[in-house]
Amino acid sequence: MTLRLPETELATIARTHTARFTPDFLLAHSERSYLFGRALLGEVDIDEEAGYLAALFHDAGLTDRYPGAEPFEIRSAAAATEFLREYDVHGERAQAIVDGITLHLDPATAAKEPQIALVHLGSAADVVGLRLDELPPGLVEDVVAAYPRHDMKRRLIELFEREIANNPTSQLAALERRFGLRALIASAPFAE
Repeated sequence: MTLRLPETELATIARTHTARFTPDFLLAHSERSYLFGRALLGEVDIDEEAGYLAALFHDAGLTDRYPGAEPFEIRSAAAATEFLREYDVHGERAQAIVDGITLHLDPATAAKEPQIALVHLGSAADVVGLRLDELPPGLVEDVVAAYPRHDMKRRLIELFEREIANNPTSQLAALERRFGLRALIASAPFAE
């Protein structure tokens, strides 16, 4: 399997759109999340473009452009829905993108259909190093070289702390209480 980001017209538009409001470390995280998630899915046939769109938008709710009282994954899904409507993406395809975003923090998502599991698998690999040992030799280094981390651990922890303070009953807050998410991020096997 050749691993690369989709280069369709809609994928390019979505990347340009999200790059306008997404900090460099978060945009690179989204792209690494897609690549790691896709690699962890193996040869499974999925809608590559839809998976990439879900990855690009999965943390949009953490940016200053999409503040609100709802948990960030809900705000992220709303941002994606707005974009998808503008570009006439509807039905099951749009729902799979939104579900991949909305459910990406839930560990049970890994067992869902591959199209929805992609963002969970990829972001968990990139944020805490989950299942990196299952990736082909050299892939992690190649992906990080192409899409640098930009001090992601520290910067993501800061965003998560703000999000948890604003939404103490959110899924993110539950992950912090249950697993010590911030400590897991800090100890992820990546050099910053």
